[in-house]
Amino acid sequence: MDKVTFIGKLRYQLSALPQKERQDILADFEQHFIDGMQAGKSEEEVAAMLGDPNAIALQFVDEPPKNSNNDIASGVGRGILATMGLLLFDLIIALPIIVSLIAVVIALWAVVLALFVSGLACFIAPFFGGLGLAIIPAIFAGLSLLGLTGLCGIGMFYASKYFIKGLIGYGTAHYRIIKGGIDG
Repeated sequence: MDKVTFIGKLRYQLSALPQKERQDILADFEQHFIDGMQAGKSEEEVAAMLGDPNAIALQFVDEPPKNSNNDIASGVGRGILATMGLLLFDLIIALPIIVSLIAVVIALWAVVLALFVSGLACFIAPFFGGLGLAIIPAIFAGLSLLGLTGLCGIGMFYASKYFIKGLIGYGTAHYRIIKGGIDG
């Protein structure tokens, strides 16, 4: 490697340093080239003696600059990988859990409906006769079941509301992960 290439690579790797410090380091290495050439060595021999400019720069800089040409995957590629990973996660883990939770919500709404129907039946049955002396207990049982239906209905309303918010949040998190993969 000749002097221009060596100094160019070193300059690039030191780009995170302040300009004054970077210029001092580059001036030292240019002096090494001048001294080596005065001693009768070629630029390539001096560069070989000095070593790899990337390794030299690591002595001065904590982290070398990132080269966008060496990225493993582009933003779109990372987005595709994120999508595939989330899809795999959803199919194996999240989908069975979500389907089970949907089934539980539907079953609990069915319980609310059953409480309402049984409460209504208990409440109006005495008016159609056949209960004898149990008219008042049947009316109170019907009213109790209808009250319980109201409480369970309110609870299920909020449970369903937060379940839907959770699903929306889960979808939003997916969107952010995929978008973050694309934006890089």
